[in-house]
Amino acid sequence: MKFIKKIKRLLSNCHDNGELVTHGERDFTATCLRLPVSGAAYIFRLGGQNGKILHLYPLTADTDATPTHPSWILIDPERFFNEMGGFIRIEAGTQQVIGRHSEEQRIAFQLPPWVANRHIILEHEGDHLFVQDLKTDTGSHLTILQDKPSIERMAIWRNARLEQIQQIHGGPLLPLAPDEALDRLQRAHRILRDTWMPDSDQPAPAIVYLSAQSIPILIGDLHEHIDNLLTLLTTGGCLHALQRGHAKLIFLGDAVHPDEGKNLAEMTDSLLMMDLIFSLMIQFPGRVLYIRGNHDSCDEEISKQGISQGKAWQTTLVRSRGEVYHQAMMAFYQDLPYIAIHPWVVACHAAPFVVKVNREMLATLRNYPGLLRQLIWNRIHRPNRPGGYRARDVRLFLQTLGGPVEPPLVVGHTPLDDHHTLWMNVGGIDNHHILYGGYAKRIGWITFLDGVLTAQEYPVQPLLKQIAGRQETLPDA
Repeated sequence: MKFIKKIKRLLSNCHDNGELVTHGERDFTATCLRLPVSGAAYIFRLGGQNGKILHLYPLTADTDATPTHPSWILIDPERFFNEMGGFIRIEAGTQQVIGRHSEEQRIAFQLPPWVANRHIILEHEGDHLFVQDLKTDTGSHLTILQDKPSIERMAIWRNARLEQIQQIHGGPLLPLAPDEALDRLQRAHRILRDTWMPDSDQPAPAIVYLSAQSIPILIGDLHEHIDNLLTLLTTGGCLHALQRGHAKLIFLGDAVHPDEGKNLAEMTDSLLMMDLIFSLMIQFPGRVLYIRGNHDSCDEEISKQGISQGKAWQTTLVRSRGEVYHQAMMAFYQDLPYIAIHPWVVACHAAPFVVKVNREMLATLRNYPGLLRQLIWNRIHRPNRPGGYRARDVRLFLQTLGGPVEPPLVVGHTPLDDHHTLWMNVGGIDNHHILYGGYAKRIGWITFLDGVLTAQEYPVQPLLKQIAGRQETLPDA
């Protein structure tokens, strides 16, 4: 509390006395600088001119940002472009203390020992950025970049990732033609079976085991928000890590069916969402895993606000792509796993079991439809859900799955409010996290850097609209 009061006092003084710096470079120690939010990008060296290098770039495409009040991204240039990490988002009206006090920053930025526990404060006041060195022994160094390539580096890099996604998809980000869509679905299904079911005579496993050689990147229920997926894929080195085989992208189910804000029976974006996921599965075979959720079905019981979304999904599949495609989608759903186990994390769509399960039952889990239903339908215990799972169920679930150390459990399915997408240690249960990707304004993810769980959430960017706008301005061939 004392430190928070100190930070508030420092920022207040900084606003009143911050020195405006608009160009060049300079060392600063125990000094407050006021920086313009337009026409520049910045390099900070924590520890003087030979210190740890961090880059700060503007992002003008956030849903809540404007060109005069852009969000910013602080990155470690040695890590950001290759892994799903190495950055912090700084939005208007927020501040960040940068230093080794934060394990997440220490790992994400690979901060060396000479960086102080609390080295600098960065505040995005709206019209200006304020930065203050916190009287560190080694000081800090600032370089202001005003050339267009530097200022636009992040936008250019993101556009390149968007183009890569379009290449993976095979053209503009639109739902595929029926024949092509069927081929894409069947190829993705074959990859699923070849990866997890080498013996075609055996039923699909309900539990899959991931190697520690791959870093998991988890994303929650997308509920057909294409921009949420594009924002995640183009922030950090997710695609690069998948390309190199260093990562596995794990969807926690429920990528389809709108969850808010429009006609809940309109499923066109669900078609595009699954086309994109199948394209990723084909481009990165064995590195993209989809776990089954309760909405991954055409069952009539799947409803929202009185609308049977399961029935609407079936109608859309048949009308848009034919009965053969509908049956192929049902076969794909049927083979999806329900639990993914990595040495660092366990993931399922909704919930652990609330009954005791032994190892023999786990080995034949598909023979127990009641247990499968718990995995995709149940929610955490609340006064209005007395049958929901509790801390003891999480503990028993992880113990039954086995392993010398109980890893964190990550589930989706249950958003706790309509403002966020990521909740840690939910219900007072240590290492129990909820990750939900269906909120239109923010997206979150969980991954591991150097074996340590790392999680972020930040604004969604309207990238699908951006792609469409850029395509409209291209000259005719």
